[in-house]
Amino acid sequence: MFAAEDRDVLHLPQPLETPAYEVWRAARDAYRRGYGLARLRELSSKRQAHDRNIDGWEGTKILFRELWHGQPKLALPALGGCFAPGHVRDFADCHIANQYFYAAISISHGSEPTAALNASTGATWKQRNWARFTKACWN
Repeated sequence: MFAAEDRDVLHLPQPLETPAYEVWRAARDAYRRGYGLARLRELSSKRQAHDRNIDGWEGTKILFRELWHGQPKLALPALGGCFAPGHVRDFADCHIANQYFYAAISISHGSEPTAALNASTGATWKQRNWARFTKACWN
């Protein structure tokens, strides 16, 4: 998903007609501001985002659902497959606090999480306790 978004191949193709292009451009902008994975990557680097709320993961679940059947209001195609309901059965019921969700995003992209995150989770990045990040989902 991150690679598709970074390479600008995630969205529906750009229409040639001017009125349709304006709608498409507005849909892509709505995606970028509210659902884009680049936004999650940016939030993962901000201390105040690493809290106990679950809105980061909940928003990502909405994005995955829209990728299953497509969402023209966000210029997203229907991809089906792994985004289909029940395909990855535990995702729908999983609740992940932002502090763990954004830390996992930071780690997956090779970013070093902030010192504030270390203080809030008690983890040191040399020890990288992967069980801590997945525990919220499997219990």
